[in-house]
Order: sequence, then structure tokens, then C-alpha cells
Amino acid sequence: MSLIRVDDKAYRLMGNDPADVPALPQAGLEVKPTRTIYDFDDGHVHVTLTFMTSALPNDSEAMALPLSYINWTVRSVDGKSHAVAL
Repeated sequence: MSLIRVDDKAYRLMGNDPADVPALPQAGLEVKPTRTIYDFDDGHVHVTLTFMTSALPNDSEAMALPLSYINWTVRSVDGKSHAVAL
């Protein structure tokens, strides 16, 4: 589950729960060998959520991890300032 609050309104980014919270519209998905990149956009903000895993050929434990890092990027697309909480 992943939630974001934009201007005091909550949205779901990942998952179906809580069901009473609307989903932020998904605008894209890109799957790469070491990253999965999700884009969400509602016309006010654009959210990029990048899941990254280490690609260290000499460290099999790091390579076996399903997820190592999450990077959030949020930007305004309507030219206005927005209060955002992750």
C-alpha cells in the first residue's frame, strides 16, 4: 500500500486498500532490469515512484533482494504550489 496526500486530500498509489480512498490515476509504467518506474498524474501533480534494486555482480545477497530503494519525485503540473505528504 502506498498513499499520498495532496492539498489535504488522500490518494492511493499502490494497492486496493483503503478502498474508500480514491486512486491517483496511473499515467505510465516502465519495467527495466534494475528499476520499475510508475508515473501518476491527476492534472495537478505528477508523481514518479521508482523501485530500484542493487545490481552488484559480486554481491549475490544484494542481487537477490526484491527491492532495495524507493525514490519519490513529485512535481506540480498546473503551475501552482501544492502541499504534499507521502
